[in-house]
Amino acid sequence: MIRFFPLASSSKVQCTYHNESDRFQIIRVIEEGQWLERTLAAGQRLKFEAYRNSHVDIYIADMAMMVLSDRLSCEGLID
Repeated sequence: MIRFFPLASSSKVQCTYHNESDRFQIIRVIEEGQWLERTLAAGQRLKFEAYRNSHVDIYIADMAMMVLSDRLSCEGLID
């Protein structure tokens, strides 16, 4: 499991995101003005801890740029 941010608060939850597409995705977890990115290949899963009110941006590569494909609440990704 990846711990993106220090575990100072008990309000963090365990989350999982699954790349169900057939393309690489760039996953950005945004939390309190900070973010971390990971690249997921098709079919890969990412487990992480985040606050319930954080969100995850999902980008796909389109030509020479990243396109925001979706924005999900971490609360919807709780294990």
